[in-house]
Amino acid sequence: MNGITKETFDSADKETQLRILFDYQHGTHENINKILELLKAHPGNCDDRFKKLENMKMKNTALSAIMGLIGGFSAMVAKLKLWG
Repeated sequence: MNGITKETFDSADKETQLRILFDYQHGTHENINKILELLKAHPGNCDDRFKKLENMKMKNTALSAIMGLIGGFSAMVAKLKLWG
């Protein structure tokens, strides 16, 4: 916990414990703010990736539909030739 052991923290007086907890909370808050700033600086990157994923989804759906039609047609032709 912030560079000290639990035993050291427990043996400290209340004022020291509060200072340690405040320092830890302050450091966590600063780290969260840094992450938020990084996310704000690059909003376009996520949008581009989401658009690419949506385009891939549409392409995959279209390809699946085409291949399904080809497979169904092939099955009908094979059925007519073999049992026809």
